Amino acid sequence: MAQEIILPTGEKIGNRSVDLPLPVSEKGTGDPVTTALTLTTADTAYLIPTSELSKRRTLVIYNISDTNIFIGDSGVTTTNGILIATGGEKTLNVESGLYAVCGTNGKIINILELK
Repeated sequence: MAQEIILPTGEKIGNRSVDLPLPVSEKGTGDPVTTALTLTTADTAYLIPTSELSKRRTLVIYNISDTNIFIGDSGVTTTNGILIATGGEKTLNVESGLYAVCGTNGKIINILELK
């Protein structure tokens, strides 16, 4: 529905539809938490990290291993997961329930959690 819009400058925009920006969500609170996770057994999905930060908003995963890893839900595999190549990283807005898997034993990922 069209309505009259008054801009901060006082200028009026009458009877036109105007897409206004979405409101900015509140700023994050709390300190960032960093951990390392070893994917000990090949082809086994591991919760990222094994102890999740309460009310987490953002998760950064950095693959420091020499082997590709894959992320997804609890049923993630090296076939259906999202690839994080060696030396690669992903930033996701996810509160919980993200898993990682690797086709080789003993590979490590670094994790940064933000509230």
